[in-house]
Amino acid sequence: REATPFHKIYRRLFPVVLELAIDQEPVCRQLFSALATQLVRWFTRNQAREAAETVALLDAVVEGLAGDPARRDAESDGDTFTGGTSEKVSGGAAARRRDLCASLAAECLKWSVR
Repeated sequence: REATPFHKIYRRLFPVVLELAIDQEPVCRQLFSALATQLVRWFTRNQAREAAETVALLDAVVEGLAGDPARRDAESDGDTFTGGTSEKVSGGAAARRRDLCASLAAECLKWSVR
């Protein structure tokens, strides 16, 4: 399938939404974790299951499960969404990211079957 003009935006946006969903600020965490869940539901329920945008979201979720996306982006792109600082993510933040991404992956499976 051909990617829409939004594909490049989504590839940058989804990892940032996931980072904000595990933020230490409670209001930010509540808003963006709910947004991440709704995005997963919206894109996996989409009729075009292999759309480039859905793949971009699933890539962000899998990257979140696998490790530190900011460090990998810094190595591949030369810049990051954190303003150029590729600091090591603390163990608590990494655990929160893995928990969130695991629940989003489960949500994706649940909604793709519907």
